[in-house]
Amino acid sequence: MLKCIEKKPSGYRHQRISQYPQSKLSLDCIDTFKSPFFTYCVINAGDTEIKVHKVILSASSSVFFDIFKNALGESQTSFIDIEGYPVEVVKEMLRYIYKDEILNIQNMTNEILAIADWYKIR
Repeated sequence: MLKCIEKKPSGYRHQRISQYPQSKLSLDCIDTFKSPFFTYCVINAGDTEIKVHKVILSASSSVFFDIFKNALGESQTSFIDIEGYPVEVVKEMLRYIYKDEILNIQNMTNEILAIADWYKIR
């Protein structure tokens, strides 16, 4: 919701409240999270492979950005192994990156905070 207050020289104040729909880009990212198309990378977490999009991860994490831009061949990285975190925590991190939501925060608060800190999630 956007609130605008317009001030006129006479001191008259006019207030408008406008509602704008959710960003189309945000909605597209939600759809992208569900889609296997245009995935350029796979995250291995335990025995689970999760297809992800380098551009989305890079925009959300300076660590992922550095992994993908690394001049020593990492820019061709197609697989990232995430160890030390349960698969559910990795999935929730990715849900946050793609959808800006975490569904199960009550049961894994410390782990979510730790993985977000490790990968410097914005």
